[in-house]
Amino acid sequence: MHGIGCFDGMFDGWVVENNLIVNGSAPGIVFLGATNCRIVNNTVIRNPLKSTHAHPMMEVSAHKWDQGPYSNVYSNNNLVRNNIAGGAKFWHSTNLTRDHNLFVTDYATGYFADYASFDFRPLSGGPLVDTGDGTLAPTIDLDGNPRPRGTAHDIGAYEYGTLFADNFESYPSGANIGGQPVGTTTWSAAGTGSGGSATLSSAQSYGGGSQALYLVQTATGFRPRATLDLVNGGFIPSALTKGSVSFAVCEDPSNPFGTNYYTVNIGGMSLSRYASGGVSRFYFSVSGGSGATVYFTGAQHTYTPGAWNLIEVAFDNTAKAASLYINGGFAATVTGSSANFTVSAFTLGLYSSSATSDKVFFDSVEVNQ
Repeated sequence: MHGIGCFDGMFDGWVVENNLIVNGSAPGIVFLGATNCRIVNNTVIRNPLKSTHAHPMMEVSAHKWDQGPYSNVYSNNNLVRNNIAGGAKFWHSTNLTRDHNLFVTDYATGYFADYASFDFRPLSGGPLVDTGDGTLAPTIDLDGNPRPRGTAHDIGAYEYGTLFADNFESYPSGANIGGQPVGTTTWSAAGTGSGGSATLSSAQSYGGGSQALYLVQTATGFRPRATLDLVNGGFIPSALTKGSVSFAVCEDPSNPFGTNYYTVNIGGMSLSRYASGGVSRFYFSVSGGSGATVYFTGAQHTYTPGAWNLIEVAFDNTAKAASLYINGGFAATVTGSSANFTVSAFTLGLYSSSATSDKVFFDSVEVNQ
């Protein structure tokens, strides 16, 4: 099938921006006979399921040579900017401005968050991020997020951006997040009471930092929690329907095989670290949907108690699915046709309620879209 095919101009003053075209045919965005048109920030790529088909391309060329009063009239005065496509053709097109585009066929790796799984958001640190030009470009992306969200516009239909990040370096060591907010902290504590606390310590570090948030239980029956409300905190205007939440976690290094388990709630999704029958594992689930038991070592991931581990949950409410990644390796997916995968807040929590010295550290929390 064709993408946006405008074959019988003249087309005057059209604006074509923030379109995602994923097909298995050469015509991606085609204008035959265009004047004063603006084609900016589009993603035009081959369907991952059509690996033997043509790479869709962009074309701005003359009107059909044998069709009507505009036969073979050249395209004129058009702009093509900030696009990625599998190729380009500009034939008999005068006064054409074309810049900050990527016309490549090797985009299956290194360009998108997960091309094979139809996640065409820019890959963090990839060639699409901050490499576009904001002149005459849209101020939002396909999802309605503002552009730019970095030093410059991104290339393609989506804008990469970190909506929230905290490595806890801006808080004084020993600050109590729940009881006495310090500085610009946006965290709140719940369930800490007199039996536990959410504090900051310089005892642990991650990613070059020197401080980390830790939850510690000081009496039985209490489960410390630290919660971040993304909406009420002003980081996002409404609940996210698609994105990812990641964090680094380290169980107490002096007690890596003890009872210092933890649980993290991301919207209606939860990840709980626990042990049963002497076997350590996670349970990843979504309210109203499915759950998956994940062991510390899988086909693509390994989790080490007492050391820093990177956890990421990528969610998509339209697809009704979320995936768990441990130290960069895929671990599990949960689904639910009626489950709500949107995220407006998340909570970091200590799971155990039977001991009085359990402790778990968190650092480098990020929310991306």
